[in-house]
Amino acid sequence: MISKNGDAGVNFICEEGTAYCSRGRFTCSENELRRRKPDQSEITLYESKNQMLDFLNSAREGQDPICPVEVGHRSNTVAVLHHMSMKLGGRALKWDPVTEMIIGDKEASSLLGRALRKPWSI
Repeated sequence: MISKNGDAGVNFICEEGTAYCSRGRFTCSENELRRRKPDQSEITLYESKNQMLDFLNSAREGQDPICPVEVGHRSNTVAVLHHMSMKLGGRALKWDPVTEMIIGDKEASSLLGRALRKPWSI
């Protein structure tokens, strides 16, 4: 989503209101959302000052990075779908996270990959 200021970011919508997050900016429709502390059953986010350094250190030390690979993949998926939607004039895309396919939009689906050079194939 592009905000009124021209920032690209993500808008989270929940029953309690909305939260908008971009690089260096975080706003909420309700102040309670910003101050709310998660309970033990909720998933929370970690703080990372340098994701690239964390990744390189984890590879060097043979440990998992602070962000599991699956979380990184799913996070990037949101950004890729957002970019695709912008390229397609801002239209909504219906995403199936199980099959990792766009539903009912052949033009958008064609943006998920590209032809590989010979002799490469999947």
